[in-house]
Amino acid sequence: MKNVKKWALSLTVASLAILVSACGATGTTTAATTTDTSSDQTTTVMTDTSEASTEATTEASTEATSESTTIALSDTVYYDNSDYGFTFHLPESWDGYTVLEDQWTATPSETNKTGPEIILRSPNWTEASPTQDIPILVFTHDEWDAVQAETFNVSAAPIPPTLIGENSSYVFALPARYNFAFPEGFEEVEAILNSNPMTTYEIN
Repeated sequence: MKNVKKWALSLTVASLAILVSACGATGTTTAATTTDTSSDQTTTVMTDTSEASTEATTEASTEATSESTTIALSDTVYYDNSDYGFTFHLPESWDGYTVLEDQWTATPSETNKTGPEIILRSPNWTEASPTQDIPILVFTHDEWDAVQAETFNVSAAPIPPTLIGENSSYVFALPARYNFAFPEGFEEVEAILNSNPMTTYEIN
């Protein structure tokens, strides 16, 4: 009789495994319970394929894809700045781009620190339909060290700027969360930045 009960329990558990497998494909969390009458013990089988888990996997996959996406850069469409010592190559679609000059300002304001910010703007940009800019922050090495040490910040974001190049005189960086609003063209700018567009050189 005990052998019959054990055989029935094994059959029940096998059936539950099939049920769990079927439920897993629907993205749900399922609990199945069976009782071994020979020992009054209860076994619970759980599976979790929740939406949160699926979303996390999708998000990680999207992030990896974004980081690996590149674009062909032109040999003839580029921005060169001999004052700071760098060249920034752009794709053919940016032929006719414009350059804006701005400043970054440190917080807290008591530090009285400011520095250059160079903005490259797509020729597709309009007042009615602005596109993603490429902002480049320029720091001295002492300023960059202070930013890394969090002596001062240059944005409201809780993370520092991202290094994109340097020479012996200056450090060039991308502002944290520069594309937080995801405007038109932000994917193209990400692809440009993933394509190693900057080369630096020494200045006198």
